[in-house]
Amino acid sequence: MRQRSLSDEGHKLFNVAYQSKPTKKKIHSLLACLFHTADDDVILDLTQKCRTSSEYMIANVNNEDLYKWVNTFIQNILVLIMKKNDKIAKYHEAKKNFKMYLAVAKNAFKQGDHNTAWLMMCCFMHKSIDSLGFNTNKFVKDCVAMYGRTNNSFTKHILDVSDLHCSKDIIIQKKFIPIAAVLNMYSKKMHTYHKTYDDLGIKTHHKNKLRIIEDVVEQYTSLYKLETNLTLIPMYLEIAQIPGMQHNKDIPLGDLIELSKKIKQNRRRRTSDTKDNTYWVKNPLLRRVSI
Repeated sequence: MRQRSLSDEGHKLFNVAYQSKPTKKKIHSLLACLFHTADDDVILDLTQKCRTSSEYMIANVNNEDLYKWVNTFIQNILVLIMKKNDKIAKYHEAKKNFKMYLAVAKNAFKQGDHNTAWLMMCCFMHKSIDSLGFNTNKFVKDCVAMYGRTNNSFTKHILDVSDLHCSKDIIIQKKFIPIAAVLNMYSKKMHTYHKTYDDLGIKTHHKNKLRIIEDVVEQYTSLYKLETNLTLIPMYLEIAQIPGMQHNKDIPLGDLIELSKKIKQNRRRRTSDTKDNTYWVKNPLLRRVSI
């Protein structure tokens, strides 16, 4: 049907206000208000708790247990995605769990908590989760574009920290929380780099770049150490157990892969996939509409 529209003069005479087309952002905000659920509250709460833990890790970036915290967090997220209470999750349950953690990861990324976003990226790229076929492409792609990859030691992220988010004014705003594990890795390398550069006679400007990185890491650490109410959530400290197993420390990769396989094997097929739609051909008296 052809749409009828008033002329400019018609709008004026009928006292009809002009209405602009709502933007996608406004539509999204409206839907969020109309369909806000308890899960949304959980996601917001988890996002905030993860952010507080990220700040704690930055304050303790040179703590000898930092990589233990990182490994425990990643391992726990993997297990929690693949279990439902004390049982192995069904495929649709694992997918629902995954979507919740993906929502937390997206919130963290959007809000500048890159420590949490990076940890979640590591979880989603793990073989046990990747093999389940959940859609992580866009989030992982955005993270890789922002941080770099393991094979280049996440150089892109450390350069962003030292070049774009290095001033005291920016750090104080706390809108950008760097990746604690990456800062720790570069902090440990600094002394070795300095010694090697001295031995090889590397030019001064290369050494100055290392000092800039050192100074920025120190500024972030000093700022967050002033916060006395920062704590780590249990996700970094306690071990989530695989149903039917008991682990006191790191869960072997094989057990995580086996858990993933069980979820895929138990995936319920749609009834439409198993229904035989050809039996009516064998019986000409059977009406097609009854299928």
